[in-house]
Amino acid sequence: DPHTESILQFLLALDTKSQSMAFLDLVFQGLTESKITKPLDWLGNGISFYADDSVFWETLLEIMETADLDTEKTGELLEEKLKELHPQKNSREALMEELALAINVKVKDGRKLKTFVAGLKKYILKETPPDEIRWLIKEHKGEKYECVFVEIEEEAEENWKLPIYYYASPDLLTFTVSRKMMHSVIERSLANRGNKIGPIKGRQFPKDSSIAFRFRQNAL
Repeated sequence: DPHTESILQFLLALDTKSQSMAFLDLVFQGLTESKITKPLDWLGNGISFYADDSVFWETLLEIMETADLDTEKTGELLEEKLKELHPQKNSREALMEELALAINVKVKDGRKLKTFVAGLKKYILKETPPDEIRWLIKEHKGEKYECVFVEIEEEAEENWKLPIYYYASPDLLTFTVSRKMMHSVIERSLANRGNKIGPIKGRQFPKDSSIAFRFRQNAL
């Protein structure tokens, strides 16, 4: 999913016919109580981790320059800035909102993906106490996506809810902890579908390679 907002991307090729994938098929078949022998058959040939340009990274770099690389001081100043941006949220929830990180998983069969997600969702809701997790369906620009709120307990601070957003476009399954980033993902997917020339073209994996990096020059 190459796009102009991305400052760094790490891509990893997947061998869906490997022994490791066969083992994972057995694991998920048991968890989802599926009669399908290959519940991960929806999975495509790659996964990517990427960071987008955002207020979070800009603020972090500014603070690091003035904090003389003092980790504790940097963390405190960043927490203060995030609280200014999101006064109604606690520090952890404010961080999640601005943390512009996401994971893309290549999808080769959307129908099989829906079956897999439905089975996994049923298992998680069955095995998890209701007060520890909430599963919501949300919408942006007419596109539905889902969010799982996981209750996180901390001794020193009040409990907070970790959001995990995910969205399935025709060829990608995207995960992120940032609602703002999820909305950008959906808008980009809609734009690509409406654009006859398709998404921005990025370089493909080098021949015989399974790992690649892509980054914007001014991100360094």
